[in-house]
Amino acid sequence: MSTEHTPHPGSAAGTAAPGGLTALLACVALLLGSFGDEMAQVTFALSLTEDPSLAVMSALLASGLAGGVAASPCAPALLTRIGVRGLIVAVFTMESLVIVAAGLLDAFAGYALAAFVLGFLGSLLWSAVMVLLPSLARREADLGRMNRAVQTVRNLGYVVGPALGGVLYAKAQGVAALWGIGVVMLLAAATAGSTLRRMAADGADVPAAGRSRGGRAVLSLPGLLRLPGMTRAVSPLVVTVLTTSMLNVVLILFVREELGYGADDYGLVVSTLSIGLVLGPLALAKPCARFGEPAGAALSAAVIGAALIAMSAGAGLWWLVAAALVAGCANGVQNTLMSTYVMAVVPADRREQYMPAYVLILQSSVLVGFLTAGLFQVRHSGAVLFACGCAAAAAGVTGALLNRGVRASSTYERNEEAHV
Repeated sequence: MSTEHTPHPGSAAGTAAPGGLTALLACVALLLGSFGDEMAQVTFALSLTEDPSLAVMSALLASGLAGGVAASPCAPALLTRIGVRGLIVAVFTMESLVIVAAGLLDAFAGYALAAFVLGFLGSLLWSAVMVLLPSLARREADLGRMNRAVQTVRNLGYVVGPALGGVLYAKAQGVAALWGIGVVMLLAAATAGSTLRRMAADGADVPAAGRSRGGRAVLSLPGLLRLPGMTRAVSPLVVTVLTTSMLNVVLILFVREELGYGADDYGLVVSTLSIGLVLGPLALAKPCARFGEPAGAALSAAVIGAALIAMSAGAGLWWLVAAALVAGCANGVQNTLMSTYVMAVVPADRREQYMPAYVLILQSSVLVGFLTAGLFQVRHSGAVLFACGCAAAAAGVTGALLNRGVRASSTYERNEEAHV
């Protein structure tokens, strides 16, 4: 590995953290993009409910995930050839065009293709964000603060986007609704472009086109996992992503079929889970980081496991709601701490290769979780939840023990000594 990487996130000369207005504009762009993407997915699903089929809905979800997995090998070359700024603006612009085109086609094939492309573009976007954030941070503390804000805004899109999509669809119907969402994505592109120009003008180190600092722009999953301590830090996350992905598939069967609750009750449980995703990074990520990012993330995995075990008991609706809130908060904390850790310890000259590899790990784990859940029958949903909870709890406790005292700064120092 090259020895010419930047010491700490944002420590290069001339780097400046975004000011208040710039940070606000960045959050607005991210919020618009997250809203637009979720609104589009909901509109696709609602447009297909005239001929309802679990196979159709499953194919729609799988298309988006397949697109996300396919994007990771392409991300390094695009990041180095186009640059972070150009790629982020291009992603939002292309998403707008894809959503409008899907409205014109107005058929399952068009929606499935659009879902694939949106998944592809969304994966590129988060790879670009993970390359950008450490370039803007002066210290690990700044990186953690910015990442908490990014994760909160992103998860807010998951909560509000589907609701807005449903309202827009009810008011405007298929094609018109998608055209409206296309306009939202164009606004996200314009806001992102303006924000990144302001960052560059303020002296921020926004990675530019043609700046390939790590040799060939090729995805390097082995390189990421060879970083000291990375495999044992990421392993609990992989197990948790697998189990929470299975939860997303199994939960509706467990609540509706096994427990016999109504659709509104299921909606309450899912909404509470999403609210937890927003509250976790905002309120709990910083205190949990005191254990060290990997250990804090692993402890969050253990809490998720305990919440899933509690859910599987099926001891009443409010019991389910409380367990969902705990699971959502812990999931938000784990995602935030792990992404902060990875962004902090990856050398600056390897970000374009390693950040897409991290996104690939997440996307692949979600896909495997969805496919695994499909192997079970409805009557097994409670047992599957219990098994998922046990697996997440065991991985979390083991990960916390293995990662005691590990922090982004100390890991970086070891990397530096190894390459002197």
